[in-house]
Amino acid sequence: MACGRGRGKRDVKGRKGSFWLGASGDGEGKTRSYGTPEQPDPSRAAKPGEGFAQIFLLFDMNDWDAFYLVTLTLPLLLAAALWFLFRRKRAIKQVARMHLVAWNAGLTLFLTSLLFLGGETYFRFFVDRTDAFGLKKTTQKWAKRYYHFNNLRARDNQDYLLKPQEGKLRISFFGDSFTAGHGVKRVDDRFVNLIRKTHPEWEVHCLAANGMDSVDELEMLDKLHEVDGYEYQVVVLVYNLNDIAQLVPEMQAMYARIRDFSANEGYLTRESYLVNELVLNRFASREEGFANYQKWLLEAYQGSVWEQQKQILRDFKQHSLAYGQDLMVVTFPFLQEDGGKFDPVYEQMGRFWAAEGVPNLDLRTIFENNDASELVVNAQDAHPNELAHRLAASPIAVFLQAFLH
Repeated sequence: MACGRGRGKRDVKGRKGSFWLGASGDGEGKTRSYGTPEQPDPSRAAKPGEGFAQIFLLFDMNDWDAFYLVTLTLPLLLAAALWFLFRRKRAIKQVARMHLVAWNAGLTLFLTSLLFLGGETYFRFFVDRTDAFGLKKTTQKWAKRYYHFNNLRARDNQDYLLKPQEGKLRISFFGDSFTAGHGVKRVDDRFVNLIRKTHPEWEVHCLAANGMDSVDELEMLDKLHEVDGYEYQVVVLVYNLNDIAQLVPEMQAMYARIRDFSANEGYLTRESYLVNELVLNRFASREEGFANYQKWLLEAYQGSVWEQQKQILRDFKQHSLAYGQDLMVVTFPFLQEDGGKFDPVYEQMGRFWAAEGVPNLDLRTIFENNDASELVVNAQDAHPNELAHRLAASPIAVFLQAFLH
């Protein structure tokens, strides 16, 4: 899922699903965000050690909007009306039937409003998770809390210099949401930051964003160098099989449907966390693209689409070597159970990179001893969680050391 340019809320623009893309913050052309591409308020970020308050942010006044205040007030008004009817019962014996109808209707509305208030409160304040495509209001709120950007509009807790630090080797990771750490709350828990911590002799940068595909990564590579003056040394492309999505017509049609659905949300879907959750769950269950996603990807790695993708990857290689010293590739597998159906594609990618003379690390074996449920963010989001990032960090560092030395 992705996001469209110039839109203020959840925009979906035909790639895979994005917060924001762009190096200098111009917001032009590659802006696809869960919200407006502005620096989130650091006061909203959860900090280690905050314990109970880290999740249950009931006193965040940004979430006490007009809709929630009405939701909170309605049961009180209905309770007052029921009390009034109860007190007036003797005075209106002559219209007992009307009184009974009014009482039953009022009681039904009161109980319904209580249930709605409970659900709204739960999803608005207590749910602290993501969905894979970033469609839900809960994910938008999650992003505002945990996605913070540096001077190059990359998700990180430190700024990036344009020129390499003296005495350090610069390693620049390019990738999509797997690399950016979608679903990982603390940025220091994703594999890029873990590698930085264990290898202070390297200057490690994470030039990744949700929704990046191979075309985006190539454009970002060029823009950072040619427009912003960013200097490369070692470029590491973290490849995911859905980086080909921009070239797949069926996937582009699916993203167009998601975009249209988002643009035509009703008032309750926009304002209510509960209704938003229910409506989007229903939409996801009916959207054929979610069911056919893997099938379309498998077909994409054949024929003309694969030929186009190979050329894009060759261009990325040529530009990386022209701007810097080395290109290396880390292939990050899908973590959900797929019955091995993608194994031939991973092997195909390995042969491609070998023919291009580019070192490639296939991470599939790293996760063999873990169930998918142990590695993904949650049941609705198959991105790698903190454990998966931790398992990947050391092998990637060893891989880099072996070839750099």
